[in-house]
Amino acid sequence: MSDAQEAPAAPPKLPAAYAPFLPVLEQLSEPMLRILQGQLAQFERMARILEAPDLAEHGDFEGYGGLSQRGDLGQIVQSELLLRTEEPLEFLRRLAESETLYHEKRYADPGVRPAYRVMISIGPGSLGHGRMVALAALFFLARIAHGRKAQLHWCFLPRPEGVVWFDALTPETVRRLLRAASFREMSLDDVEAATALWSDLAKGRAKAGRRLDPVDWTVGARREGAAASVAGGALSFRLGPPSPDGPRAAEVALRQGGRERSRASVSFPDDRVCVSALNDPFRPLAPSQVAGLPALRRELVGWEPRYFTTPERRLAIVRLDDGLLILRFGDKLTLAGCWFAALPPDAVLAGVRVNYSMLTLLTRSRRSGSDRMALGRFLLDSDRRFPPIVRSQAVATEHLFAKQSPYAIPPIFETPEIRFYSTSGHAFELGPYRSDHDLGFGPLYKAPQIVGVSGLYHIVRDDAGGGALLRVLKPGSGLVDSFREGVDPVALSRLYGLTYSRSDRSLAYSLAPNRWTLPASLGPRPGVVEERALDLTVTRDENLLSARPHRGGLAVRVWSDLRAGGAGVVRSFRREADGEIVQKQPNVKLGDDAAHIVKLELGEEGILALTVTAEGTPAELLILRHNKRTGRTGTTRFDLPALRDTAKEIDVSALDG
Repeated sequence: MSDAQEAPAAPPKLPAAYAPFLPVLEQLSEPMLRILQGQLAQFERMARILEAPDLAEHGDFEGYGGLSQRGDLGQIVQSELLLRTEEPLEFLRRLAESETLYHEKRYADPGVRPAYRVMISIGPGSLGHGRMVALAALFFLARIAHGRKAQLHWCFLPRPEGVVWFDALTPETVRRLLRAASFREMSLDDVEAATALWSDLAKGRAKAGRRLDPVDWTVGARREGAAASVAGGALSFRLGPPSPDGPRAAEVALRQGGRERSRASVSFPDDRVCVSALNDPFRPLAPSQVAGLPALRRELVGWEPRYFTTPERRLAIVRLDDGLLILRFGDKLTLAGCWFAALPPDAVLAGVRVNYSMLTLLTRSRRSGSDRMALGRFLLDSDRRFPPIVRSQAVATEHLFAKQSPYAIPPIFETPEIRFYSTSGHAFELGPYRSDHDLGFGPLYKAPQIVGVSGLYHIVRDDAGGGALLRVLKPGSGLVDSFREGVDPVALSRLYGLTYSRSDRSLAYSLAPNRWTLPASLGPRPGVVEERALDLTVTRDENLLSARPHRGGLAVRVWSDLRAGGAGVVRSFRREADGEIVQKQPNVKLGDDAAHIVKLELGEEGILALTVTAEGTPAELLILRHNKRTGRTGTTRFDLPALRDTAKEIDVSALDG
């Protein structure tokens, strides 16, 4: 037996034309890349048919095409010039009788920009091996669109929840394609509905004086009644049966202009490679980045802040597994004070407030077979030997906090009565202290429902007196802003995000994944000529941090979450009135922390972010400051477990009495 070891296989090499898509392709697993390498090489044989641009009689010069018997002397083919040297009389005769051959000039309409609309069937014929053919076809058409400087828009159909158009190839959108499935193939009716929606979305996005010219392509299995079998532009395929004599193959047909133009055969490697590619289509991130992190999924956020909140400029409250860590900052982000309050076992945090040197906590617990609400006031400064003030009342409140997140930090408000909200957003009030030590607990049936908290502001939905309004309240100051609710009511049961900026006087909320609404303000705002609701769509990996109207468009800041396939940066850009995206500021890179960040928000001191450990417990609070002059980002770190061990203990055990 030979001791020589077999050399590892070289990494798959894709055709050079796919270089623009390397950021996505490099994240695919080796088995998936191996399959794409072979299939894209076969698709490239059909590229010449699709690369020819649409021509016009006049416009931008595209080059030379076929032959013509009309043209300028500078366009004469070389063989005619050779005839002039060898047989000058024959050359003159051909010239006089218009038999001379010229190169034909080609032009493209400068007022038209092509837009490739690719619709992929996710029916039964596109499962398993078929899905890999569909993915290869998508990359192939994206490469053609890029070569023609055309926009790419694509979707997969049929989708009962409604069509979602993507305008880029990202790891997350590819992942969604690989996971999607339907019991039937995409039909022409599905195609018609999808293109109609695209046309509505595309209105106003094209630059002034330049229109979008859609080029439609369908991709799917060649089956009776399927759109890919009859559409004018299609890449349809038919899988061959498994063969014991060789690799499994699929026949791909290219239809253009309603007729078949070309065919190609694509083959698959061993089934073990195909199964591996489908089970693990993406290569894992580095273990140092994402070891043990839970899978990210888009979920409803509720109204309660999670992980940390900043009720004052230089104050942060962080929720740990066993209690609350209170951090007060000084100049240059130095730590001026640190306190820890260990919550009673099995207690639910119903509200918290820090006011100067006083901590107010409201908890719900179950003792002796009954629910009990307890309100306590505790001094942060342990040098003052004042006993805590605690009141409690037995009241059935388990249902009020049934679905609360374990890292929720719900604030309470004093007006001067103490008001708190259930997890579902309904208001309750605690009356004046009574001699029997009861809290005076009672519901506020007519009070507006809370829908969000942003720093020291809270946002309520007020539908009294007609159309619903979103009102921004500040404790101690009352109403500071009002916005007119959009077409769909803002409900916690469908709220995916909400953000408010007092400096910009701008509010944004999301009632569907990746889609945000900026409601019209009832008060004048600087730089806003006409108050009207605006819509914004972000990608799956982007979390909106702020958005405000800006010269007819929007000024936007997003966090591109690495865990969702993003770049791990904070990005600022403008979306102009015509839909064009303009980015002049560099991205703020989150570095090695990007894969561990579970929450990120904008603060007055900079960008605040919280990272978690491999087990999902809070690890560090980060404050990032970007220096525009040097282009560098400085990070101040606060080790939460270490601070918890060295913090001043606040004894709140009286809440458990």
